[in-house]
This record gives sequence, C-alpha cells and structure tokens, in this order.
Amino acid sequence: MTETTLTARLESLEARLMYQEAALEELTATVLRQENIIKQQTGAIERLEKLLRTLENANPAASAEET
Repeated sequence: MTETTLTARLESLEARLMYQEAALEELTATVLRQENIIKQQTGAIERLEKLLRTLENANPAASAEET
C-alpha cells in the first residue's frame, strides 16, 4: 500500500470514529433523559398508590362495593 492509500484509510477511519463517538454521546443523553422520566413516573405512581390506599381506608364501604 502506498502512503497516500494509508493516509486515506486512516482519515476514513478517523471520520467514522468521530461519527461513532457523536452517536454514542447522543444515545447516552437519550438514556439519561429516559431514566429521569422513568424516575418521575415511578414517583407519581407511588404517590397515586398511596393516595388510593388512603382513600380506600377512609371509605371502606366504597371499596367493598367494588369487589
């Protein structure tokens, strides 16, 4: 292989590596955003479950009618 061919191959590999690094950074940011959303939704579900249990305990006759 000539030096020109090797240089071209190296430049091609460097360009592909930069693209892969950018894609990885974007995917990492997406996963972090999704993790935060999941944490928020989990907290909301836990609060709703607690509220539901409180309401069921406050009115046991109503929850008995549903079953």
